[in-house]
Order: sequence, then C-alpha cells, then structure tokens
Amino acid sequence: MLSSWNEGPARSAILEFVDRVSEEGGPDHVPPAERIAVLDNDGTLWCEKPTYVQALFIVARLGDAVAARPELAEQPVVKALLAGDLAGAQQYGMEAIAGVLLELDAGRTTEEFSRDAEAWLAVAKHPRFGVPFRELTYAPMLELMELLRER
Repeated sequence: MLSSWNEGPARSAILEFVDRVSEEGGPDHVPPAERIAVLDNDGTLWCEKPTYVQALFIVARLGDAVAARPELAEQPVVKALLAGDLAGAQQYGMEAIAGVLLELDAGRTTEEFSRDAEAWLAVAKHPRFGVPFRELTYAPMLELMELLRER
C-alpha cells in the first residue's frame, strides 16, 4: 500500500485514517456507501505546468475553430490564446475568455464535447515532456486512489 510514498507523517496519517474509518464495528467506522473522497487534479493527479491540460485542450480546439472561421482570429483575446500567451489573454478579463469558450461550444451537446475531449486526450502530448498526458499521472496519487477504492 502506497509503496511509492516516503515513510512519514502524511503516509502514516492516510493509512491510519483509512484503517479507522473502514474497521467494521470501530468507533470511527463509516459505511462504504457513505465514504466519499474528493481529489483535486491541479498538480495532484497530473502535471499542471506549463498550464492545465484543460487549457491546452481549449487552445487546440480554438485553433480548429479559427481554421473553420478565420474571423475569430481577429479578436485580441483569441490571438493571445493561440499564441499560448495566457497572461496576455488574461489582460482582457475572464469575461472575454469565457465568451470565447462559450462561442466554441455554442450548439454542441455534452456528448459531442465529451467525444472531442476523449479524442484529443487520446493523442495529445505534453508540450514539455513530449509524452501523452495519460502517462503523466502521479504514481503516489494513483496508489492512493487504488487504496481508497479497495477500502
């Protein structure tokens, strides 16, 4: 259990907690149906540098949208996003960025979005490491998720 974790207080606390809440009849027992784990993905489950994988997906989709509708590229926020200048895009405010994102998905179903996200993730590679994003998950967190599923 948690074999890639260093011995220390974090590992010990997790193992003790999981043992405590999963011990039937114990004072801290939590029935399996009531156990919930929430994990954040920003640097916990997979790499977030140079930016979030979701942002890279959006920029890729934006490039495809501009190829089909070149007039989109006239928007300053779109120019910044396509150049990978996230700080430059932020100067136009979240409303401008959100407007572009909403425009990308106008009229699309959840199923269409999911299909496109899965297709992109199947082939997309991290810009720095050159490997598929699915290979950049953190082993310690995968081990933790496995432990939580088992218990």
